[in-house]
Amino acid sequence: MTLKTALLTVLVWGIIFACFGSAIGAAIGSVAPGYYQSIFRNGHSPEFNPIQVGIGLGATQGVVSGVAVSIVVLALLAWRDIRSARPDTDIDEPIKNLRSRTWSVHVLWGVATAMSVLTISAATFVLGGIIGQQQLYQSWTERKLERLATILQSNEFDGVKSEFSSAAQVYLTGTIKDNVARDALRDKLVVTFGAEEADEMIWRVNVAR
Repeated sequence: MTLKTALLTVLVWGIIFACFGSAIGAAIGSVAPGYYQSIFRNGHSPEFNPIQVGIGLGATQGVVSGVAVSIVVLALLAWRDIRSARPDTDIDEPIKNLRSRTWSVHVLWGVATAMSVLTISAATFVLGGIIGQQQLYQSWTERKLERLATILQSNEFDGVKSEFSSAAQVYLTGTIKDNVARDALRDKLVVTFGAEEADEMIWRVNVAR
């Protein structure tokens, strides 16, 4: 097998597995959305889209699994070709022993492939979950920042700006002119985000002296 053929095989299997993974993820997100909602933090948020998350996770897991499995299979085929190219020095070996050895090799290939698929599937599931969670955090962060930008358009809140950290944590920093303006800002935050999150967002905002 040439290098070009091997690379093409890896690419094709990666695409095939990605397509299958996306289809399966979308089906799970549509038929059983509670599955993704249960494994992701804030999965029951109205902004959470289980179908979109399923497609992203399925594609990620599928392409990694397809590439890894194809590499394992190519390695086994290369090993077989190398063994078959060796000179046969056991001409007098009984046919029964040859058949037994061939059967053992096939069993070894099957077990190695099955273990590789299981290991890769578990690893890609965890990786896909991490990537999906980060994508979800990014989406929530962008939406919160958009809402804050609308609130901060008022000249009353000059000197206040929005910041964000990991895990969709969005907060405000800066200095506001007086307590009246600060209370007005908090009221708007409560209406948009709720009292608990509003207090978490505004506590870093100082009042000018």
